[in-house]
Amino acid sequence: MRPGCLTGPSASCTSWWSSSRPGSPRQGEVPRGRRGRCSGGGGGGSCQEAAHRARAATAAGRAPERAGAAGRGAAGRRAAGRGAAEGREAEGGAVRQHGAGKARFDESRIAAGLPCGTEEFLLIFARWKKLERDIYNPRKDRFNISKIPDVYDSAKYDLVHNRHLHLKGLHELFLLAKEMANGVIPNEYGITPYSKLNIGAKVARRLLGKLLIDLHNTRDEAVAVGQAMQQHRQCLKEQRAAAVAAAVFNQEQARQHRRSSGEAKRRSDGQPEGDNDDSNAAV
Repeated sequence: MRPGCLTGPSASCTSWWSSSRPGSPRQGEVPRGRRGRCSGGGGGGSCQEAAHRARAATAAGRAPERAGAAGRGAAGRRAAGRGAAEGREAEGGAVRQHGAGKARFDESRIAAGLPCGTEEFLLIFARWKKLERDIYNPRKDRFNISKIPDVYDSAKYDLVHNRHLHLKGLHELFLLAKEMANGVIPNEYGITPYSKLNIGAKVARRLLGKLLIDLHNTRDEAVAVGQAMQQHRQCLKEQRAAAVAAAVFNQEQARQHRRSSGEAKRRSDGQPEGDNDDSNAAV
């Protein structure tokens, strides 16, 4: 209740009460119960026209604000769109520039008769030599068919990127490795469903064991770090307490020294002059 409205009805209290009630008409709007009746003596049409003019005036007053808000929102969206487009264009330009630079680098190496990328001839030789050692064991006279996918991948890479080197026998090796890989890769982790499940269980068991070991080591490390930090904080607390105690002790020592010096000075100032002459004569 508004203060001052308890003493009796008034115009201000009536207007405040009507405006504070839920569902009260807004400014410029004719109350629902009085539509069709005007206090000025006019008919219902004049009341409707007045209400229409009031709503039109209110809408006209709010139109610039809405237009400004819409303009600001549209301008902000356009600015955000331009910023995003510029960012994408800059990123795309950087990617294109990097790709163009890499292409020019590869073209220069290819023109010079060198392997593509940063690979050198010795690295190519070491890669194929390792595959030769891994795929065949001369002591047991046995082949390791699990290395066939590696041979296929390496042959395909050289056939695509190092075609200009004209490696002898590379195309025939690629065709043979592809035919063998088509049979090895689908059955690399088992032929029958039971063998696939058995191999998958073994791989998953080793993987889960490694994860558990890592989690255990991480937990122990975290506990050790927490204990070390707690000890460090305790040491710092003890050092601060010792520094405070030393400061208090030094202040007390200085206070006692000043007190003793003051007492000695007062005793020397309060001594009679005759005593000083006797002491001088004795000396």
